[in-house]
Parts: sequence; C-alpha cells; structure tokens
Amino acid sequence: GKSLKFSGYDVSLGYFLTGETRQYSYPGGYFVQPSKILHHYGAFQLVGALSNVDLDSRDVRGGNETNATAMVDWYFTNQVALKLAYTRVFNRLFTTGEHNDFNIIALQLQFGLFND
Repeated sequence: GKSLKFSGYDVSLGYFLTGETRQYSYPGGYFVQPSKILHHYGAFQLVGALSNVDLDSRDVRGGNETNATAMVDWYFTNQVALKLAYTRVFNRLFTTGEHNDFNIIALQLQFGLFND
C-alpha cells in the first residue's frame, strides 16, 4: 500500500535589542548561547515563531494545529535566562473538524551549561 504522508514546519525569528548575536551550529541544527553579554543589565531578545503540523493522510485523521508565538527573553548571563512566551494555538479537531483554539502563557527560567 501507499505510505502515509504527514507534513509540518517550524520557523522562528529572533532579534537582540541590546546588540548581541547568536551563532548557528551546523550540522547540529541549533543556535548556541548568545555572544558575550554587552550590558550590565543583561541582554533582551524578541522572538517570533510559527509552526504547523498536519496529521491527516488518507484514512488517518489526526487533525491540524498551527501555533503562533511571541516571546521576550532576558539573558542575565550567557547561561541564565528568563523567558516569557505567549502562544495562540489554532487547533482543528480530528474527530469533528471543529476548531478548538486556545492561548498559552509560559514563564521559564532557563539554565545552560555552556563554555564562555
């Protein structure tokens, strides 16, 4: 028989308001810690993200979900950050096709083990 085909994507864009940068690890596929923090109060980054997963294929009806996220990151150091995120979830239920949209607000204190 034919294989099932599911699709999805995830894109994000970040900008440091305080002038720091981040390098991308290729082929690892991830961003490393920010460059040296330039200010005594830390670094601030704005992040926007959009993702989607479509789990419908032939007779499989897993639904469809799209997430739109806005985030503010405050890096106290290269290894400690406070992150506040708002996500709007657009969710189509697989059983009825009805929309079950909702909001998520998350606050995260993050510790990293990086070499400066």
